[in-house]
Amino acid sequence: MEWSAADSRSCRVRGRRHPIKLHVLGIDLGKTVFHLVGLDSTGRAVIRKKCSRKQLLAFTSNLEVELIGMESCSGSHFLGRALREQGHEVRSMPAQYVKPYV
Repeated sequence: MEWSAADSRSCRVRGRRHPIKLHVLGIDLGKTVFHLVGLDSTGRAVIRKKCSRKQLLAFTSNLEVELIGMESCSGSHFLGRALREQGHEVRSMPAQYVKPYV
């Protein structure tokens, strides 16, 4: 399997693009920049990405993910509703349980 560096939403297998299937996508929220970490079913990080709000919604629109997790704050409620409209299962958690993205 060959990973395409140009588009991290898909991978190339025998010349054809296939969407990456993630088990969990963790989102570290910021004012203007969000950090994403995508884990496969084995718990290995397969995506590490930094993007804006507009880029995040475009990125997740074509992503197959079982669960999206993020820290609870005022901005996460808006983002959670937008991600639910795309058909994702979104869970927010208290800040005391969130490990910062490093």
